[in-house]
Amino acid sequence: MAHVLQLSTQVANMIAAGEVVESPLSVVKELVENSIDAKATRIEIHLVESGITKIEVMDNGCGMSLDDALMAFQRHATSKIKNEFDLARISTLGFRGEALPSIASVSQVELITKEEGSDGCKVTLRAGHITNKETFPTNNGTRMIVSNLFYNTPARLKYLKSPSQILSQISDLVSRLALSNRNIKFLLTNNGQTIIQTLGNGDLAGLFASIYGVSVAKLMNTTSNSSNGFKADIYYSSPTITRSRRNDITLIVNGRYVRNNLVNNAIIDAYKNYIPPMRYPICVIDLSVDPLLIDVNVHPQKMEIKFSLEDELYRLIKTTMLEALGTKTHIPEAKHTDIISSNLNVFDLLEEEKQTKINEIKTYEIPKENIESPIKNKVVFEEEKKEPLYEKKHIDESNIRIIPSDKRLPYMEYIGQLHGTYLLFQNEEGLYLVDQHALQERINYEYYFEKFSNPCKECVPLLIPITLTFTPAETFILEENIEMLSNYGIILERVSETGFFLRGIPTWVKPDASEDIVEKILYHLLCEREFNIGNVRDSLAKMCACKASIKANHAISKEEVKSLMDELDNCKNPFNCPHGRPVFVKITSYEIEKLFKRTM
Repeated sequence: MAHVLQLSTQVANMIAAGEVVESPLSVVKELVENSIDAKATRIEIHLVESGITKIEVMDNGCGMSLDDALMAFQRHATSKIKNEFDLARISTLGFRGEALPSIASVSQVELITKEEGSDGCKVTLRAGHITNKETFPTNNGTRMIVSNLFYNTPARLKYLKSPSQILSQISDLVSRLALSNRNIKFLLTNNGQTIIQTLGNGDLAGLFASIYGVSVAKLMNTTSNSSNGFKADIYYSSPTITRSRRNDITLIVNGRYVRNNLVNNAIIDAYKNYIPPMRYPICVIDLSVDPLLIDVNVHPQKMEIKFSLEDELYRLIKTTMLEALGTKTHIPEAKHTDIISSNLNVFDLLEEEKQTKINEIKTYEIPKENIESPIKNKVVFEEEKKEPLYEKKHIDESNIRIIPSDKRLPYMEYIGQLHGTYLLFQNEEGLYLVDQHALQERINYEYYFEKFSNPCKECVPLLIPITLTFTPAETFILEENIEMLSNYGIILERVSETGFFLRGIPTWVKPDASEDIVEKILYHLLCEREFNIGNVRDSLAKMCACKASIKANHAISKEEVKSLMDELDNCKNPFNCPHGRPVFVKITSYEIEKLFKRTM
């Protein structure tokens, strides 16, 4: 008696549906991608009960003849590839020929379609079986209606997410498909209510505004780069606009929306010193690549992709983003609504300093012909005399600070310190609050990162060695690496079975932080079984910078402020501490006037 039997077509399709069709989201994705492949310029998606009851997708694409419509519901029937060689150069979104038979096997389907030059037709299926086929008058294009999804697989229906969660997923998908196909008009409705509508005119700014809102669209920037067969056009948000989830990083590869952790990490790594931990940017990476360098046939729903040159792609994306972020000004603006909701009293903010400082500071604009410098800029002049602000008078050029035009910091005048923690500056645009710890932390971070990037063997002997104790297993690893550590200026001497003396530290390490820094290096060595300064220099530089920076409730002089600001001017990223928190917060004059009801 035979025990191995061939499954029926219906059962095989239902098994395939388990991988391809997980929810209404999967159906929408497959049908819309078919419309895109059909060269449609207008695609409408109409849902009833978030697609659980009905999904209708209409397009004005090339359509099908009756014969092709019938063949489309056979497993592995497709017009997009012909042989194994085509798999290496896939240029369409669909290619397996599994979606339509899988969808039909777990729902009731009605297909109405017409290609130019032929009669329209209508095909009806129930649980994968054709129940009717006929000619049918209609316009060029295709209309697919999927009803009662999973009606014959109640277990799958039972575990669907809530209608609101499903609608959220579908809305997110359609938004990304719209970003991938900016010349296609998309319309998404649910229970007759419009959810998404795009113009399909290729206008990226307008598309971003419709998806993320006008305020976000105004803060989007663009950059591009290419290398080794990859060309990346990147649309990215200012670091002042972030999200709590990384899902707003969208990757498009040759017009296909996919997910890829490598590219996501490249973006996140580029932003990590510009935004706080656990916050993420809005970013669209539009990647053009030779199909030979990718494999799209690695995921049942074609949502993932593999790259042949992953390291090169990572470097391209990260380097491009770092260069782009490094040329922009990133100072967040506090709105009056933010100030009110945080219970911040403006009088408390300014009262402490206004009597002693506000009349001491004067700002002047110096005509460029009066300055013996090739740099054409505004200047900041400070003089401790109690005279009206902005009165023009003779200038003491020894007290002039010129802000070069290639700097990204705006010119500002120092007006005092708040609670020994925040430095206050002003200019014509408004008030700036500077976190003095974050300011010096940024300066120190870039100093230490440079030192860790170019380590030297020079060390400072310790007059009194520091005793370090380890387990026997750890001792064995350290014993093997004593000579290597000496190349980084770390001098260890074994003095017992499990004990070492730290006798020397690198010349650029401050003595009061030496033990912490060395322990961090040794911890990495013990965990990774080898020490690579490149792998830990970021975390080490952050630790050193934090320990060496000014703390809160610490008063500093005007001269110290000037010195810090001069150093900050020379930083690669003067706007954020190494942990991504802002150095500056700006309150515009307009926002202050709104607080005092001077304007509407």
